[in-house]
Amino acid sequence: MHPSDVTGLKFEKVSSTDKRYVQRVLQAGSTMNIDGIPIIETTAITQGDFLVGAFNKALILEKGGITVEMGRNGNDFRENMMTILAEWRGEVLIETNDTTCFVTGTFSTAEAALETP
Repeated sequence: MHPSDVTGLKFEKVSSTDKRYVQRVLQAGSTMNIDGIPIIETTAITQGDFLVGAFNKALILEKGGITVEMGRNGNDFRENMMTILAEWRGEVLIETNDTTCFVTGTFSTAEAALETP
């Protein structure tokens, strides 16, 4: 979930005229769970969208090893600074049979579907 959506899930406005927020979801430790399902904050998901899945069905493959480059630029030597670039290339593979293990959607569409009889 997007960090803004997670914040909206954690807190709720007291009223439309009151600007105070009340915490709605208790969090133990650094991982937030709802019914045993961990919620991961990431900006890779756009605000208002979600991705739910059995992530043990996704396989991470390494396309290349880790490369680390170090260098100086301009006046970095005088200012005792160094630029470090680290890169890893990989891909996520989901087999055709397992594509139904992942569900994406928007919160507004899911709410509307839950409210219609």
